[in-house]
Amino acid sequence: PEPSTFAFFGGVGPWAGLSRRLAAITAGARLPHRRRADDTADRLHTPMPIGNSSAAALRVVCRSTRTLMLSSSLALAFVLTKYWHRLRRLVCARLRRSQADADAAGTATCRKRNRWLLSDLHVLRHADYLFAFKLPDLHIDHPAEPVTLQTQLGACHPEHVDPTTAFGFRLAHQLDYATSGVLCVALSKRAAKMAAACFAGRTARKCYLALVHGHVQWVQAVCERAIGLDESDERGFRMAVDGAPGKHCGPARTECALVGRGYLDDGRPASKLLLRPLTGRRHQLRVHCLHLGHGIVGDVAYTGDTAAPRMMLHAWLLKLPLAAGSVTVETSDPFLSYLHAAAPPLGTAARDNVGEA
Repeated sequence: PEPSTFAFFGGVGPWAGLSRRLAAITAGARLPHRRRADDTADRLHTPMPIGNSSAAALRVVCRSTRTLMLSSSLALAFVLTKYWHRLRRLVCARLRRSQADADAAGTATCRKRNRWLLSDLHVLRHADYLFAFKLPDLHIDHPAEPVTLQTQLGACHPEHVDPTTAFGFRLAHQLDYATSGVLCVALSKRAAKMAAACFAGRTARKCYLALVHGHVQWVQAVCERAIGLDESDERGFRMAVDGAPGKHCGPARTECALVGRGYLDDGRPASKLLLRPLTGRRHQLRVHCLHLGHGIVGDVAYTGDTAAPRMMLHAWLLKLPLAAGSVTVETSDPFLSYLHAAAPPLGTAARDNVGEA
């Protein structure tokens, strides 16, 4: 081999001399022996030639050593990569747990919390996706909670549990703890990648229903104020319009359409809105509705309303333009029994008020 064969020793430091000697030996050179203690300072032993058989054996040993080192490096890289992905999943799970604790702290501790069973789950199956109906006041995943959306999915559909994920299922997007509605669950890595591309490219269509305080005087409205951290909240939970920069912050746009006006059970005026977020900022709909002057009914964190039995925000429709064809999942209106006298069931005309149906 060429002298560069031994370049993997580094050529510097403690390996420099060995690299030069090995390169010279394989090239058939003659090397002097080291000086001995009983030799005079200017006397060297007679150089000894290196035979072809010795050089060939040395080349084989060097090749084997290089192969062994390369194999060991690849094995070490594989192990480190495996544990890095595992650590990343654990860190993400811890962050989701912290966020879920903050969500629950802003809701469940201020009013009576809804309690659910593992069997309280409705799911639609389409190809490599499950579309789950998430209930209000329900964590998506939480290590300390016996009933979450993930544990419900595991109990009702154990055949789809993926042990390589942190909690068993791959969710294409998220919903707040207090928000109900349709949620997309991917059953494979490929399906998760396709769904994530729809949300990242903003081609997925999401529509929400909300009950807000007061009688809205407009029919349609658009809010384009940026979402940032609320610096007045020491917990770091609330967001604010034009707040401080941070994670899940940035420009935001929400399209709103009036569905109807009416009154709650306690006589307070309220309006039903159809909301379409064109961006995915944290608490975007809650903050934008509050900025428009009509906070969401039951939103303890932003309006302090503890009289309502739940936060009146529901993910009503989800449309995904997948490669195999567009999929649209629509749920029923959960707020029909909460608004009286002036809020008809949601129909096609109201749906058309927000963009293209």
